[in-house]
Amino acid sequence: MSKVCIWSGGRGVARLALAALALGARPAAAERVPVRANIGIGPTLGTVLLPGLSGPPGLSLGLAVRAEGYVNARTLHSKPVMRQVPKRYKGMVREMDDMHVVPFPASLLPDAAMILPLTGRAAGQSVRGVGWTPVSAYLSHHAGPVHRVVALSPRVGWLSLDADASDPVERSSHIFLGVDLNPERESSMSRAVGYAVGANIAPGFVGPRTIAGVAEAGGFGVWVDAFVRLQLRKTVRVKL
Repeated sequence: MSKVCIWSGGRGVARLALAALALGARPAAAERVPVRANIGIGPTLGTVLLPGLSGPPGLSLGLAVRAEGYVNARTLHSKPVMRQVPKRYKGMVREMDDMHVVPFPASLLPDAAMILPLTGRAAGQSVRGVGWTPVSAYLSHHAGPVHRVVALSPRVGWLSLDADASDPVERSSHIFLGVDLNPERESSMSRAVGYAVGANIAPGFVGPRTIAGVAEAGGFGVWVDAFVRLQLRKTVRVKL
């Protein structure tokens, strides 16, 4: 399965997904088309806000990662691609501005990891964690030359919360399940080296924990992070 982020000038998400599946069809004589490999990595600063927390929330430094294939409008509307699209979807694909696809191996990588607590060591809460957004849909999209998007995604994460750094018994692990809102700005895909800046805001459920043998119920939390990524791009030719 792939993570697919696509836009088609106002069409519904379900129809976009059908178009993506149509492009995934492989005829016997599949042709190679250019796709822009877009790989980014950079620092992120984040936390998880928990109601009722005694003390300030702990901020953590971490990594933001993105690895995807980018298909521009010229390639998307080319004859090799359009020949593979079923007739009933051709009009839909012609209206699409571009397509972002994350292949299955790359989709296993977390897109955000909070690994180095900066605050909360003496008071409050320190936070570590990793998070994934397995699929995304754009709420708004501006294709270029600078890309400006707002995406909506499920957020799945693992958290390690430490209420008291001096007492290992207070450390606990949790599953996080939420809905992520991701505004992002990315420099032109035509450049071999670029940047991306953005944020993730994900209200959701923090799973239950056990501290000192006492079980505590799960509750509401908000995953928040801001990031800057260095983006490296290279054109490769792939079979559709």
